[in-house]
Amino acid sequence: MNTAPNATIGRRKLRTALRRAREDSGHTQDQVARAMEWSLSKLIRIEAGIVGLSTTDLKALLQLYRIEDREQVQTLIELARVSRKRPWWFEHKDSLNPVYTKFLGLESGASSLRMFQSIAMPGLFQTPTYATEMLANAWIGDRMSTETVNELVEVRMARQRAMLERADAPEVVSVMDEGALRHVVGSPDVMREQLDRLAEAAELPHVTLQIVPFTAGVPLFLNSFLLLGFPDPEDTDVVYIENTQGQVVIEDQPRIAQYQAAFERLRQSSLGAAESLALIKKVAGELR
Repeated sequence: MNTAPNATIGRRKLRTALRRAREDSGHTQDQVARAMEWSLSKLIRIEAGIVGLSTTDLKALLQLYRIEDREQVQTLIELARVSRKRPWWFEHKDSLNPVYTKFLGLESGASSLRMFQSIAMPGLFQTPTYATEMLANAWIGDRMSTETVNELVEVRMARQRAMLERADAPEVVSVMDEGALRHVVGSPDVMREQLDRLAEAAELPHVTLQIVPFTAGVPLFLNSFLLLGFPDPEDTDVVYIENTQGQVVIEDQPRIAQYQAAFERLRQSSLGAAESLALIKKVAGELR
């Protein structure tokens, strides 16, 4: 079993291992909760990966499950320690939706990102000005304060550095509807700067950008989504969806399979990487 790079992945790996260990030992959740003198809800949260677990509690749990292999015990202890570490976004956690912080943790441990954007630029490639315009104007209900917008832009830029500039940067395949290139956000100058940034990203060795042209006839009701893949075969893909009404992380495998199939259909409808880059530069040129 591999160790994890951050708290979210650590909890995800630990929950899978502990749930499997409990089932192999023949214990029910009620039996474990009583034996450990825990509330049932605590065990449920641990097995759901919602909360971390102290090494003291973990050792007691492993004794209950009769897990004595030294290497296995040490691996699980390391996962428990990692699951309690503070991530890079910790200082912003009070301003972020818990679902979004869960996504950030999962993304930080991902080896591949496959995303589709129907209207706007992917957050990973947004310029600060474009991101500010999007966050300040794409809202339902109360408008966000300037302070909140600025903090969220700061988080978005930090996310870009964390994901695109690290030595083991994930493979990124980004598919966008042509509308994302042509919707003028803020002003022509803002949009031109953003398209130039997108063209630079397209030339990164671990990034592939593809555009679905208007002529492909992609249904307008197809929402944006992001598929996360992980290096450990035991860590199944995850889907993240974000819109003006909130965020959701999907870990249900049948639903994930539907998004995987949809993404492949979108790629088949897309222009190739070279043609897509040419279109990005063409639209940018029209704004000069």
